[in-house]
This record gives sequence, structure tokens and C-alpha cells, in this order.
Amino acid sequence: MTDTPTVPEINRTTPRGDQITDAALVVLAESGGRGLTHRAVDSEAGLPQGSTSNLFRTRDALVVATLDRHVERETEILNAVRESAPTDSTTVAVAASLFSESLTQLASPPNDTLTAARFELYGEVRRRTELRARLAVVRSGYVALTGKVLERCGIEDSAANATAVLAMLEGLTVDLIFHPESALKQEQRTGYITALLESL
Repeated sequence: MTDTPTVPEINRTTPRGDQITDAALVVLAESGGRGLTHRAVDSEAGLPQGSTSNLFRTRDALVVATLDRHVERETEILNAVRESAPTDSTTVAVAASLFSESLTQLASPPNDTLTAARFELYGEVRRRTELRARLAVVRSGYVALTGKVLERCGIEDSAANATAVLAMLEGLTVDLIFHPESALKQEQRTGYITALLESL
């Protein structure tokens, strides 16, 4: 009987750790999961060979640290948009506008690289079942962030409804990142998001 693989312990909370995981996000966005190697990250970060492996001994440790760094950076973007709302309470129309603006921010340079890396990370986690618990933690954070916006406009049962809203937002994000030529314009996105919120 073999031991169940576990999520590796990580230590990213240093300037060097952030530099490395930021570079890893670029590598993921530009080269995909197969291109994510310690050597490639060293090169992207402009660091001596061996720097990444010195801090993140295994590839799994690097993936987990990069996922955490991605969440940190993306949450900063989303919080900045959410906090731009004028008051603690808001309307469905304002909430829809905030969600739509979040998508615009995430799909625009330089953040589009960060967003593209997110989907590569999802693929990495899907292939490694031992990392799924980590993704579940990440996912719960996004649901909570979405739920806060829903609560501000008076939508009840925000935890359950946030999951549905988040699913729609992720679908719209896929269109913006991978099908920009046919993706909905911001005004159209806002209209569809408004319709969903009004139905909750």
C-alpha cells in the first residue's frame, strides 16, 4: 500500500519567493504547464540557475506557491474594484457594473497574463488529485469575495448564489481571454450579469 501524496509545504512569503512565483505565472501564461520548469522560471526571473529549486524543491511545491501568489495578486485587483463602490450597500445595477469591470481589468494587459496563468494552474491541479484540496481553499475564497458583493446589494443566500454568479463570470472570462474577437462587449456583459442578479 502506497502513501497518499500530500500537498507540499511552501514558504513563499519573501521578496525572492514573490519574484520567483511572479515569473512562474509568466511562464505558465506563455508556455503552458509543460513549460513550467525550475530552469525556465530562473530564466524568466533573471536569477542564477538553481534559485527556484533552492526555494521550491519540487515542481509541486512550485505549483502550489504559484497558485497562492496568483490568488494574492488577483484578489488585490478584485478588491480594488469592489472597494470602488461608494457605500456599504449598493444596487444590483452597481454590483453588475462592478463584476463587469472586474472582468475588464482581469482581461486587460498586464493582468491578462495573470488570468491566462490561472487556467493553466487549474489544469495542473486537475491532473494532480493531491492538489485539489488546495484549489478548494482557493475556490472558497473567490466564492466569499463574490458573496460579499451580493450581500451589499441585498441578495439572500449569498453563499449559494455566489457560486452561480462566479460560474458565469468565469465563463465570460474564458471568452475574453481565449475568444476576444467574439467576446461580449462590456455593456453587453453588464446586461447579462444584471439579468442574472435580478433573478436571484
